[in-house]
Amino acid sequence: MPANERSVNIMDSTGENMNQKGHEVRYDSWYGYTDGFGTMMVTYDGFVGKFVIEATLSLEPTEADWFGVVPENIPTPSDTEFVVSEQTAPDSPTDFKSDGGVTFTDPYSGTVGYSIQGNFTFVRVRLDRSTVGDGITYDPSYGQINRVILST
Repeated sequence: MPANERSVNIMDSTGENMNQKGHEVRYDSWYGYTDGFGTMMVTYDGFVGKFVIEATLSLEPTEADWFGVVPENIPTPSDTEFVVSEQTAPDSPTDFKSDGGVTFTDPYSGTVGYSIQGNFTFVRVRLDRSTVGDGITYDPSYGQINRVILST
């Protein structure tokens, strides 16, 4: 799936999935571009779990080739430039770790924009709920990610 269009859906609704990988999307380096700028719009709906942004430099990536990407902007809920709807829970969409992940322990709803930059060949996002509940059984209180859209 190319990302050289205006925007592309890189993760569909996660629904009742406990773990899910988004679509692997060709990024700037694949096309020979070097600016590496991109923005992801993530729509959370009562979400509990970990959201991860990943990238690779490989032209034919294996699972071991992916690494975490920490967004450049790290928005705050009061930053209207990046957060376009109100936060409804005390968790913050800003506490990214070096693995490219942000964890919500309380249900979070809102639409957040994350800016990334890098000379990556592919990017993807991942939902990880291995530490939520028993890590296997979905509960409706875990919510979902409605969609993730990438614009480059």
